[in-house]
Amino acid sequence: MSPCQLKHSFLAWLRSADFSPIRDRLNKCISSNSSKNKIRIVIQTESNQSILPELPWEDWEVFDSINLGNIVLSPNQFQQHSQRISLPKVVNILAILGDSTNIDIDEDRRFLEKLPNRKGIQFLAQTSRPQVRQQLWHPRQPFHILFFAGHGGYNQYEQPVIWINRQEAMKIADLKLALKQAVKKGLVIAIFNSCNSLDLARGLSDINIPIMIVMRQPVPDEVAQIF
Repeated sequence: MSPCQLKHSFLAWLRSADFSPIRDRLNKCISSNSSKNKIRIVIQTESNQSILPELPWEDWEVFDSINLGNIVLSPNQFQQHSQRISLPKVVNILAILGDSTNIDIDEDRRFLEKLPNRKGIQFLAQTSRPQVRQQLWHPRQPFHILFFAGHGGYNQYEQPVIWINRQEAMKIADLKLALKQAVKKGLVIAIFNSCNSLDLARGLSDINIPIMIVMRQPVPDEVAQIF
């Protein structure tokens, strides 16, 4: 199926009778909203189908009359934070630069080094599992942003992993407990710039990192650098 055919079929599905109650509620909410600010749409679903985040939800005509910000998918058990999520004026960043075989993650490093309003940045390049756990569990200073750039993949059990060096990977179970501690200490944003980051986000959704930013699908290295 071509992208145009997929879009046509997807929009026809959204116009079906099954979606009528949802369309009515959305139209009611949109018509009562006079704000010109960008609006974020959160779609909660019990489905684990990997294709859902990749569908062109932004082309649904019910969003034509609003200033659409972004559309995110979340599991039904997602808990809304009771307070507005914000970063301090100056932030600390933990940047994990993993396996860079045939990709240029030095560009990511140069970009991070130029960021304004950062108090400190800790680079872990071609690091090890103990070093990552140490920085997340017992940092010298709490990190507000976690950034990973490098190759992602899957282990023999089809579980998503990030390659922190050419020989060593970390799976979700390795990250969960440490990230829970990092959130308690002040972690607000986790960014995964890797080709399997969408599956990582699914696996980490139950620890409620306030903001998680990932790519919806694999992209060329030049696009990943811009991301």
